[in-house]
Amino acid sequence: MKSHNNQRMTAHSASIHQDPLLFFMQRTCRGFLKQYFLNRHVITLVGLCSLTLPAHSSNLIWQSNTFTYISGQNFRVNPSNQHTYTLEHSSSWSWGDLFTVIDSVNFDKESDSSLGSSTYYGEFSPRLSVNKLTNSNYRLGLITDLLLAATYERGENRFQNYLIGPGFDLDISGADFFQLNFYYRQADGISNKASGLWQVTPIWSFTAPIFNTHVTFDGYIDWILNSKGSVNRGDRIEKNLHFNPQLKFDLGEALGQQKKRVYIGLEYDYWSNKYGIEDGGVVSHYIVGRTKQSAISLLVKLNF
Repeated sequence: MKSHNNQRMTAHSASIHQDPLLFFMQRTCRGFLKQYFLNRHVITLVGLCSLTLPAHSSNLIWQSNTFTYISGQNFRVNPSNQHTYTLEHSSSWSWGDLFTVIDSVNFDKESDSSLGSSTYYGEFSPRLSVNKLTNSNYRLGLITDLLLAATYERGENRFQNYLIGPGFDLDISGADFFQLNFYYRQADGISNKASGLWQVTPIWSFTAPIFNTHVTFDGYIDWILNSKGSVNRGDRIEKNLHFNPQLKFDLGEALGQQKKRVYIGLEYDYWSNKYGIEDGGVVSHYIVGRTKQSAISLLVKLNF
């Protein structure tokens, strides 16, 4: 699951000089904006990447690393039974925040026609914070920070996408955190998929006490608002909605052990027009079957 799990943790700082992550972000941001947005005259964004990043040392504020095992069935397009092993990293820095995830999916001894018996998926998602980069405390109603959000998506069969747009941190009552990101989606040009898609992605976490432990409800929605491409050309992407929440119980706390270390729970995976394939359309009807997914999985999560 791509959970964007920005858990609130005890802050700890560490000075890192000549940080390779900072250098990678600077080069990636410059190249991405030059390749895809320079012809749209978005010069101010290039300036933001060039001028602000080198001026700030990359100080780590906090980080969270998790491993999750997820087992479920009733998935669409790919084989129905799936076991997913997920590594996630979330961190807060002096320049913004970072989320990365790697999913390794096993199809439970079944085989996918194009992927074989397993597959992988990963994301790299940095966000640049206006408040942190300008040393300010901007607020407007529920908005507590304005950010430049970017994501690099990578999967098998040359699947690559680049996303960029504004992000907002929101002060929602009772939430551990609540983010709202708006993206323009650009395919890499070699995967034969259409570009020009617009996406809205809310990400959230709520925690509440229950009996002698705590329960956490977190997750995200990836909502692609428009359709692009042609079925005849093979690059059609239909608008789609991916809703992926988790409900987790703090098992360690319930057993009188260390809190926020071991969780058990459920994950729900709803995806309309999965992978942008129209449910009931030509590809769905003749090749991959139904693409409206509703799957429930069991999970175990370890924080380390």
